[in-house]
Amino acid sequence: MLRLVCLLACAGSAFAQGELTVVDSQGALRPLKTWRYVTGTRKLAWLPEKTEALELREENSTSLVQGILTFVPLENIQSIDFDAAKKTVAVNVLVADGKTVTLTGTTKFLGINKIAIETDVDLGDFGKAAALYVGGAERNGIRAIRFPNPKPAAVVPQGKLAKIVGLDKEKSKHEAVGLTPLYQTGPTWETKPHLHFKPTTQIEFANVVRLKYHPPIDKKQPAYYELAAGDGNMAKFVLLETPKLAGLVGRVPAGYRLFPLHTIAELLAEK
Repeated sequence: MLRLVCLLACAGSAFAQGELTVVDSQGALRPLKTWRYVTGTRKLAWLPEKTEALELREENSTSLVQGILTFVPLENIQSIDFDAAKKTVAVNVLVADGKTVTLTGTTKFLGINKIAIETDVDLGDFGKAAALYVGGAERNGIRAIRFPNPKPAAVVPQGKLAKIVGLDKEKSKHEAVGLTPLYQTGPTWETKPHLHFKPTTQIEFANVVRLKYHPPIDKKQPAYYELAAGDGNMAKFVLLETPKLAGLVGRVPAGYRLFPLHTIAELLAEK
């Protein structure tokens, strides 16, 4: 979908240069000399290099609308393909061994797996306008994005493998390496090595081998977590509301995976 809008400052990344190619709704190739992402990407603020990544909700990210998210660094993406009829998106990623892996997701939910790219259009005597190419739209959305010179993804570092059971009816199964707590302060995310529980308990996450969620017994009671550290003994804890634990983030071959707190039923980690 191509839309012309007033050239105003808006949220999104800074303009990049190179040659990004968009395949429009009619199949025509649209090379972009300068562009920026308005929606669909996120700066990974907890990383020193503030990597910009595609925010993808994969097919197996629980049956929850706000599910588990995969952050795919843009520099590793070869192409993104949208199928308006099937309401799907496929992301082709160049991974560390030089092979391509394809991640898929649905575009049927509002605001999920959508991407908008802004570029300048010269209208002659009328000046310039910002053109938006929208992927994941139900009508007249772009068919694909082709990325210039993708780089292989970084090797997943050595670390503890964690297995997570999703908090959904299917009890979906997920894995990631090197999970760490991700805390949210306003719009900013940062990683910390500890879990914080009421009233003043602080537990080193690296020592956690099991974490299990228990819903509230009634409205007057809070949810709690059973947790086992290195000795394997389970104890019950209630999370502190501040700082806010957004979830757990870890590495996968295509980038980073965020398990929001509300998606986690149980975690089992290697000792």
